[in-house]
Amino acid sequence: MNNIIEYEAILSILRKSPFNITNEKLFEHIFTRSTIKRICKTLEVIPQNKERMELVDIGCYAPMLSLYAELLNYKDITAVANYDWDTLSRKLEKLPQAEEVNVKVCICDIEKSNLSIKDESVDTVLLLEVLEHFSVDPMKVMLEINRILKKGGYLVLSTPNAIKSQVLINYLLAINPYKEPYNGLDANRHNRLYTPEEINLLADASGFEVEFSTTFNLNRGLSVTVANLISKAMDVLNLVRGNNYFFERGDIIIVRMKKISEIKDRYPSWLYISRDIWRNWYEKHQLD
Repeated sequence: MNNIIEYEAILSILRKSPFNITNEKLFEHIFTRSTIKRICKTLEVIPQNKERMELVDIGCYAPMLSLYAELLNYKDITAVANYDWDTLSRKLEKLPQAEEVNVKVCICDIEKSNLSIKDESVDTVLLLEVLEHFSVDPMKVMLEINRILKKGGYLVLSTPNAIKSQVLINYLLAINPYKEPYNGLDANRHNRLYTPEEINLLADASGFEVEFSTTFNLNRGLSVTVANLISKAMDVLNLVRGNNYFFERGDIIIVRMKKISEIKDRYPSWLYISRDIWRNWYEKHQLD
């Protein structure tokens, strides 16, 4: 499938999805060409459904359910969100292949609450463009993902790359490297960006083994080309450090990791202040 056909096919499924209740203007604002490119890349990494595999999408954006059902053949899907799905829930019966697809909706702030999902009952978990939004306790989320996943189950994660090449160009041009416009919809903004190396550290602390990892650019153009060339030239210097992640300068990180053990480190030192201080600050929320 070439890029044009792939783009149009994905866009068509999203637009026709029974969960798409946005008007056309908002739909085009959300599903830009770069967003569709990210979705296409992500779909290639998610394991195909085999023998009634259970899929959980944390931070699910409703129209994506139709992609999982139609393109990846998932029949048992749990959508986890921390906003009201009442309107969409009433549309479940209109999902394509509705008689075969079982969609459950779980309203939950996963940084603060446990999911109503049994231990080791899920085959695949998605955490797509969500990690960077966590503001309280991201390892609580990883703990829950580890709990519900079967041994050998997969977590597919995507997140913006904190060391993407464009950051360097913006810095040299005296432009805010992490500029992010207000979207007019909510205040759910990026709270913490990660590097590819940190994602690998996160996986290890959470009891996962990284099976596939890559970064890619969302856009093309002269500035992207120049940024990549400068970054690669600079990154050669990192060879002496033995850093295996220095060439991973794309805009988005995508990782597929497999559960191999229970969680190893609840409070990684590179991610949290001291455990005791953290507990004192947040014990009133009963997060620990």
